[in-house]
Amino acid sequence: MIRVENLAASAACLLISSIGDPDICHGKPCIRHLRWPVEVVIDLVSSGMTMEEILIDHPELEREDIIACLQYARILVEVDPGGFGEFNGFSFRH
Repeated sequence: MIRVENLAASAACLLISSIGDPDICHGKPCIRHLRWPVEVVIDLVSSGMTMEEILIDHPELEREDIIACLQYARILVEVDPGGFGEFNGFSFRH
């Protein structure tokens, strides 16, 4: 039996591309062929913008793109359940 979570993760991975390709978004994960880094979409969401506001401001994005970015972030957190490691020398681990 295939779990719904696995299907969602698979769908997210299909929409996120260019991981590791230094010629596209400096190798960062981005949305499909749009060269929109996942981190930029996550920043928009975390700034408090609603999905509708993001889609109005950026009509090249689709609802599924935003959901894929959030799902991708969830997958990364799941892979590192103890924390987010370090960023610029600051440790997020407790």
